[in-house]
Order: sequence, then structure tokens, then C-alpha cells
Amino acid sequence: MVLGFGRSPFGRFVSAPLVRMRVIALGRWTLLPSRERPRYLMFETNWAGTPQSYIPDFAMVMPSQWRFIWNNTSRFPGPLPTTRLLEHIDTVDWGTDHYWSDYREDSTTQTVVRALELQHKLERFIDRTRGASPSEFAAEWARFSTDAQALL
Repeated sequence: MVLGFGRSPFGRFVSAPLVRMRVIALGRWTLLPSRERPRYLMFETNWAGTPQSYIPDFAMVMPSQWRFIWNNTSRFPGPLPTTRLLEHIDTVDWGTDHYWSDYREDSTTQTVVRALELQHKLERFIDRTRGASPSEFAAEWARFSTDAQALL
């Protein structure tokens, strides 16, 4: 239930402060199976901020969301103050053994956000020009190329 919350309109509203920070391009929660209880809850992300600020920044922007997700886990101290949270994470963190992405290595989260916005504009351009006359297409192309210039 909590994991599906992020897909809802209210979930997107609640996570808006994190999205506005534009320092995270990917975040994914996964329940790992286990033969015994408890199951494992794994969070994967990429973060464009410094490692020292990642957890405190995330915890301060989304403390309620962290409580919803982590309150049922063993010995979760709460998101704030972050000093206790950082100590807790040191004891449960599995570390990183790889980093995978399907975008350019030098891409920033801002680049990813612009690419997604450009994709949306392109899809709208294609919809508007389907069946358009040459003069209508030219006018739409001029509008699209002008609007999309800042995203390139």
C-alpha cells in the first residue's frame, strides 16, 4: 500500500518537494523475498548531491514519507534528528557494489529532467502535426523548435 502511494496524485503532491530539488533522477523501493520473516526492503537511488547531504536532505524534505515506509522496520529511530538516522543507516546499509544507468555518464538530474520535458513537448508536437498541411506543420515546427531550444 505505501509503495503504491507514490503513483497516486496525492503521492506525487506529497513528494513534490523532493522533485523540485532536482537532485534525484531515480528512486525505487523493492521488497526482497525471504524464506523467513522479516522480508528486506531495499531502496535504490542516484543522487546528484554530496554523499554527506543525501540522507539528511532527503529526511528533512520528506520526514512523513520516511515514517510511513520505515516505521515497520527494525529499530528505525525516525527521520529526525538525522544524526540517529545516520547511525541506524550505518548498521543496515548494504553499500553499493554497482551503479547502473541507461543515460550518459556525465548527465545530471537537471539533464534528465530537461530530456523528459523535451520528450513531452515532442510528443505534443507529433500529435498536433498529425495530418497537418505543410503550412500548418511549418508553423508548428517553428513553435516547437523555439519552445524546445532551452531544453537542448
